[in-house]
Amino acid sequence: MTGEGNKPDHGFTRIEPAPVELAAASDTPEARQAAPAAEHGSRHPLLWAGLALMLLIAAGVFFVLPRYVASPTSESTALAPTDAGGESASATPRDAAGPVRKPGGAPWEQAQEAQLRRDSQATLEKMLQAQNLLSERAVTDWAPEEYEQALALARDGDAKYNERDFAGARDAYERGLGILQELQDRVDEVFAEALARGEQALADGDSASALAEFDRALAIDPLDRAANDGRQRAESLDEVLDLIRQGDRLLAAGELDGAAEAYAQASVLDPESERARAQAAVVEQRRRDRRFNALMSSGFAALYDGRPDEAGKTFRQALQLRPGAAEARDALRQSEHESRARTLAALIGEAGELEDQERWHEAVERYSRALEIDAALASAIEGRQRSKLRAEIHDRIDGILDQPTRLYDAEALNEAEAFQRTVSAVRNPGPELAGRIARLDDLLRKMRQPITVQLRSDNLTRVTVHRVGSLGTFTTHELSLRPGRYVAVGVREGYRDARVEFTLDPDRPAPVIEISADDKIAFGSGG
Repeated sequence: MTGEGNKPDHGFTRIEPAPVELAAASDTPEARQAAPAAEHGSRHPLLWAGLALMLLIAAGVFFVLPRYVASPTSESTALAPTDAGGESASATPRDAAGPVRKPGGAPWEQAQEAQLRRDSQATLEKMLQAQNLLSERAVTDWAPEEYEQALALARDGDAKYNERDFAGARDAYERGLGILQELQDRVDEVFAEALARGEQALADGDSASALAEFDRALAIDPLDRAANDGRQRAESLDEVLDLIRQGDRLLAAGELDGAAEAYAQASVLDPESERARAQAAVVEQRRRDRRFNALMSSGFAALYDGRPDEAGKTFRQALQLRPGAAEARDALRQSEHESRARTLAALIGEAGELEDQERWHEAVERYSRALEIDAALASAIEGRQRSKLRAEIHDRIDGILDQPTRLYDAEALNEAEAFQRTVSAVRNPGPELAGRIARLDDLLRKMRQPITVQLRSDNLTRVTVHRVGSLGTFTTHELSLRPGRYVAVGVREGYRDARVEFTLDPDRPAPVIEISADDKIAFGSGG
């Protein structure tokens, strides 16, 4: 199509100037008769005037006449239809030029006509741009009728343009441009619809339709990732479906490993296959179900075999596979109840055996553990109270027996005797407690049994025994005293006091106490 930059300013065809051969004038008879004169260097004035007139006519042909001859074929060509290769073929210009405009039209009419011509050319340029864009978007694949209608309007506009009906040409071009612009506005919608139909065809397992739709989308946008991915999926769809059907057969036969392998291969070919993914999930669920059922069976077997702890562990594993499963929760509660019952029975039994052995502290520990499991268990409450009391009795008796010298104190001795009367009233004391009570009785008896002690002095020293009294002076004196610690003090005029501490132990012979103040005090002479 002729570019606008090559169009004449006023819409008229330039007529090529006729060649004027000035040498032709010399062939006339007059010229031949005048030649001898010319050869002698003389020229007639009329010859010069003729030459000037011919030059003036030639100038008019070159510069004036072309402005008044119209050239519609140089200004308008119809839009070429798009061939199969997507290229636009140039329209064939008209063979005959339009009528030649006569000079001298009204200026207003000339201006109006020029404006209409420019409007037609501008609209035609937009049509060309729209045509190029739609050609790149494979418009003939998805809107051939509308596109051909637009081209027909373009050809109609060309015809009117060549007939100098610029208003009609402009209207035809504008209608054609409107159709092309509507097609442009539909490109994205058509592309999206092709993608959607391709995806649906994939979901329906129709590889041929999927390929066709994705090819249509790729003709519009060859670089679109979704369309390219969809086409790639469509190419492998039949093989993917074969693998899925194979997996379904294996799944129905209970061959879970083979089914999983088939679905995995399908997913490798088409990672986006929802069917392969869903069926693989079904296989995994079947595997979990098998494992769950196996764990439940194993757990009940352990429970019925008297191994509730092992059963509980197995039921917890089953709950991990199927969280919230009612049957697993109930079985776990049953195993826990059985485990608690067996644990309580074991603890109570151990505590009873420890009581029989009078290992009261250990019995208290077993009863306490039982109460941690069941705080309301009456047998554990009573057993712990009973064992705790016996443990306290044992501990107190042992404390007295281990520190008998504390009984030297009268108050401590009185308390021990009161305690001894209490524990002696315990029924069924058991061998251990009875033995302790007997040892306590023996110790208290010894502590009350007086011990005879002999004191010797010089009959000059006055002797006093603390907590007993003054004994005066003597050579030998005997006292009957309860076991304990005593202090004897001897006093004599002019001598330092004598002090003797002694202990009366019921398990040892009584000592002989010698006390005399025989350390004379030396008085210095005055002076």
